[in-house]
Amino acid sequence: MANKFFEMIGRAFKVAMKEQEDLVILVDGRERTGKSALARAIAYYLRDSYGARFELENNVYFTVADVAIMFRRLKSQKQTPAGTVHIIDEAQNVLHHRRAMSSQNILFDEALKSIGALKQVFIFCTPAFWELDVLHRRTDILVHVYRRGYAGAWIPPRLWALLKATTQLKKSGKIVSFSQIIARSGIVPTMNFKFSAPNDEEEYRRLKNAHVRAFAGHIGEKIIKKLGIANAFDEISEKIDGIDLDLLLEQVVR
Repeated sequence: MANKFFEMIGRAFKVAMKEQEDLVILVDGRERTGKSALARAIAYYLRDSYGARFELENNVYFTVADVAIMFRRLKSQKQTPAGTVHIIDEAQNVLHHRRAMSSQNILFDEALKSIGALKQVFIFCTPAFWELDVLHRRTDILVHVYRRGYAGAWIPPRLWALLKATTQLKKSGKIVSFSQIIARSGIVPTMNFKFSAPNDEEEYRRLKNAHVRAFAGHIGEKIIKKLGIANAFDEISEKIDGIDLDLLLEQVVR
């Protein structure tokens, strides 16, 4: 796996740890292009080659609740020792652009300000990096996945130029795609590279499904309680459970 991109990631990790800083990587790309696979490949590479800490079960975050737990863990050096890699999957579901400053978003914005000198690695995955301007000033490396196994990376000074051009484009009109930004700015990647997906896809999907289902269930319960229909919902559920579906089907057919 050691190619120029991963070697560059390794050097950036060493510098960040030496200077007691965080390493922030933003992985951009359309849906189903392999953003999460690349993020995990980076995490495993840093773990296996540079001694970073990463566990699929504990260091990948899928929901708002997961990210809140991540920030809470950052208080404890025992839970998040130096060199811990955190992957925030589908970051657009957790973070925001400046026009959507709800009370929750303001809290996350304040939490993100803590990123800087914790000696952690944060990898944010998103299909539209230009909407996550809250991260721009903290991003060290931007990666765009063209398609599965192929990507480009921007590092300073090209990264700074690209982010500045993106801000200017947003002011002048709506951005609809990454290719639009590149075509208008003319800022090509520092490097293009190939990557292989890690052999953990099945476990990753199982983990994501479990987290998303648990979070959805929690939100559903809150909505039901807020609407004051908890008892009615339970009664309906009990009645549905007690129905003989075979008998019902016979009656309908008749």
